[in-house]
Amino acid sequence: MFNSRRLTPAQAPPTGEEIPSDGELVRAAQRGGRDAFATLVGNHQGYLYRLIWRQVRNDAVAEDLTQSSFLRAFRSIDTLRQPEQFKGWLVRIALNVTHSWLASRSHRETLHEDIDQIPLSDPSSPDSGLELRRISSELGKLEKKYRDVVVLCILESYSYAEAADILSIPSGTVASRLHVALQILRSQLRER
Repeated sequence: MFNSRRLTPAQAPPTGEEIPSDGELVRAAQRGGRDAFATLVGNHQGYLYRLIWRQVRNDAVAEDLTQSSFLRAFRSIDTLRQPEQFKGWLVRIALNVTHSWLASRSHRETLHEDIDQIPLSDPSSPDSGLELRRISSELGKLEKKYRDVVVLCILESYSYAEAADILSIPSGTVASRLHVALQILRSQLRER
């Protein structure tokens, strides 16, 4: 149904037309508009794939989990009461799908794939890119609650407030978990 790697981004409307917001697209999808949902997929698939990939580090698994996340979102789009909050809602779905997979036995064979494949954004310096790769390689060893805040706040550059909203926890808890996660990562990186 959805393929995170092969779908083309949603086409821009003809010149002069306004680009619909996520909220407008969600409301149209809730009224049965499959094209509206397809546009949402096109708008968010690359981001969602990257978010999942950073946790599972495997192309095929990330594609499957991205597809599963969109399928779950499609099936429950009517339950979204705040259409403007679509992206956060979608991220929560993706994290739940990913956590379920990580908790299952099926991931054990592929969790520690080659770290050089991590799709990181262009780092400002070679040293920061190396450090991000090393941090990413240790993510699979962190508990879910710590891994989530590292992925959201460090790798995806969400603010504490945004991460708190996505994870449905207080901002202070995000800060605390991030502090603990970074201590664990520093310790693990020193041992390497």
